[in-house]
Amino acid sequence: MTTLSYEIFPPKSQVGKDNLIRTIAELKKLDPKFISVTCSNKETNFIQKTIGVTNYVQN
Repeated sequence: MTTLSYEIFPPKSQVGKDNLIRTIAELKKLDPKFISVTCSNKETNFIQKTIGVTNYVQN
């Protein structure tokens, strides 16, 4: 049995956000065991961005 997992990063722009939404929809079709969201503390509002992406993935 193959288990899939993915790591994603919060996007830096609206284009990145749009691409991430499409990517998550495609990844969902592959039924991954989990998707992790990695944050970077070099970004402004990194906590809010990471939580936002994490909530989107979970829901």
